This record gives sequence, structure tokens and C-alpha cells, in this order.
Amino acid sequence: MRRASVAAAVPTAASLLGGFPGSAAAADSPDLPDYAPIPSVSGGPALNADGYFVRQIKGNLYWVTDSYYQAMFLTTRDGVVLADAPPTLGHNLLRAIREVTRASAKPSRVTHLVCSHSHADRPRQMPGGTVRAGGGC
Repeated sequence: MRRASVAAAVPTAASLLGGFPGSAAAADSPDLPDYAPIPSVSGGPALNADGYFVRQIKGNLYWVTDSYYQAMFLTTRDGVVLADAPPTLGHNLLRAIREVTRASAKPSRVTHLVCSHSHADRPRQMPGGTVRAGGGC
């Protein structure tokens, strides 16, 4: 039964997609644009002179991005809880943390690192005493 379902679906899918590979039906249509314009908001917020953007989410929770990757951090009276730390943010992530903690008179030391998932781009070494939690830390 499974093979019959697949066999029945192939002609239907091919007709919806404009024929089988090599067919010029879709390419010959003058109504189709060459590409869809990219919305201006998809580029993310304007970065500062150092190449990052930091914004308060709510309370002591902040978001930082370089327009490609992002992280968030929570300032506390004991230090900073950092969620994810992609390498593209690198030193700018620490700059953003210092900027926020200096303005709020809170310590800038990262005391906890929370990793949302495992990736090769997650930090392998953090300062001694940093508590790590989650996959990939």
C-alpha cells in the first residue's frame, strides 16, 4: 500500500510543481519575478559603532545581537546569567554586558551560562566558577 501511495503522489506533485525536473513550464512564465525583495526589517536593528545592538526585554533581562546571532542575559545582584554565547558576538557580548551593568550598578561577571542547545559555536571555556547548564555547555 505504501508504494502505491508514493506512486500515486508523484504525478500529482509533478503537476503542481510544473512538471518533472528539466521542464521549462515554470521558467517560461513571464509573471514570475526573478526574486522576492527582502523586507528591510529582516536585516535586524541598527548596530552601534562597535557592531552590536543591546536592548532591554523586561526588567533585568536583555537581548544582544550582531544582526546574525543573538544571546540574552539577566543581570542580578550576584552577577550575570548568560543564555547562549555565539562566537560572532564574542567581545561585543561582554561589551554589551558591561554597558548594561555599568548603567545599572550591577556586577558584570558572568556567573551562570545556560546553553539552549548543543553546537560547535558554543563556548568551551568560561572563567573559573561559572556554572554551566543545558546541552552543549
